Amino acid sequence: MASTINTNSWDYDPGYDLRLKGDFENNAVMIINVVLNSASILCGSLVLIIYFAIRSFEPKLMDRVSLRLTAAISAVDVLKAVVYILFTFVAVSGPACDFSAWAIIFLTNYYIFLTCMIAFNLQYVFLHNKPYHPSLERIYFIASFLLSVATTVPAWAAGRVGWDDNVGVCWWKNYSSKRTRAWEWGCFLFWVVACSIYCLVVVILVITKLEMNLRKLDRFNNAMPLGTHGSLEERRRKTHKTIKQLVARIALYTLIPIVTQGGFILMEIWLQFKHEMHPGINYWSVIGTDLPGILNLVAFLMDPALHNSVKVVRESLIAKYYHEESYQRTTMPLKNQPSYSTSSEPEYYVSTWTRFMRYFVRYFVGSKCDSTGSTFYRMSSNHNSSNTDRVCYTPTHLQVVNSNINGEPIEMNDLRDSPTWDQNSHTIGFLEADTALALQDQTRTTPKEEKEKLGKFIRGL
Repeated sequence: MASTINTNSWDYDPGYDLRLKGDFENNAVMIINVVLNSASILCGSLVLIIYFAIRSFEPKLMDRVSLRLTAAISAVDVLKAVVYILFTFVAVSGPACDFSAWAIIFLTNYYIFLTCMIAFNLQYVFLHNKPYHPSLERIYFIASFLLSVATTVPAWAAGRVGWDDNVGVCWWKNYSSKRTRAWEWGCFLFWVVACSIYCLVVVILVITKLEMNLRKLDRFNNAMPLGTHGSLEERRRKTHKTIKQLVARIALYTLIPIVTQGGFILMEIWLQFKHEMHPGINYWSVIGTDLPGILNLVAFLMDPALHNSVKVVRESLIAKYYHEESYQRTTMPLKNQPSYSTSSEPEYYVSTWTRFMRYFVRYFVGSKCDSTGSTFYRMSSNHNSSNTDRVCYTPTHLQVVNSNINGEPIEMNDLRDSPTWDQNSHTIGFLEADTALALQDQTRTTPKEEKEKLGKFIRGL
């Protein structure tokens, strides 16, 4: 409804009709909102379930800053999707309308700020080579929440959000007035645009640095005297590959706001300056804003930490539950099982849960050693890449054996004490390729020292 106040006032609303025309388009938007947001709820919940399930199994597997921020983003995605569904069916003025409009703005800002913290952490740790500090991670969570509150609560308290007849939804009141535009840009659009641009800039800088590091590594290796290559060069290349994969996957999280908010920003600008609803841009806006939970799951599934975690869980289940003799004894009827009541092995009763897990592991998880490379990998100075690591399972523990490490087995418990056992797939060399001096320093460090450096670096990402 157009305002009756002075036309020169900032609160004057010309009353442009910004509603969708026709039942078909309105119904289509409603269906899209319900379907995609329901999928976002499912996907966001799946990320949280996987994250906390693996964390409960072994906390070190999820011990990375970006993974904890991703879990928080998924929780926000779930809440935002729920609010969007409620928003779709709220079509009258009132407290519920005001709250739903504010909640969408608040949760969108919160999601944007959390993603921005991932980008900032990537900049801090990877681009600037700064050490990880747990206190900084707490600042990420606190700052993103406080910024979301500080940027959105004033608009709600001032009564700037709610029902607007000219828009036909619970959004900003007097939408076409200059004052509303100022409120929307100051509380909402500016932060979305600024954070999206910042995330894009960080991704570009990360890609640039990765390529520069690779060139520096090539130049350094070419400058080394003949006979000094071999295992050191191989370790560095594997390390660079590991870090490149990890950093590139983390960068995917920071690109999501650009995909999800691009159409929405364009739609808002179109409404503010063209004063009409554009159906095509509106569909893009609606679909994009409904996708964060889905895209976050896609990025999470591509994360190397998840892949390594699945391998670790699988190998641990096999080590704990798969044993031919134990399986035969626990699957036959209890009355038919042999006694085994000897001084060295007393008779015992196996629970139903253990029987089920042994059956599940045997038929659905597998039982063979992994001959294509272990999740746990220890590089020695005389390592030869042509040798194959063997993952061997016993009834009591899991061993990873490398034939070039004097035949000494590495027990799983020892690896769990390592800071990089979960993240450092196929390498423990540490690459700081910013300068040739940093690379030369590596020739004087032991694999154990490099392993500790890489562990701290990865946990900080």
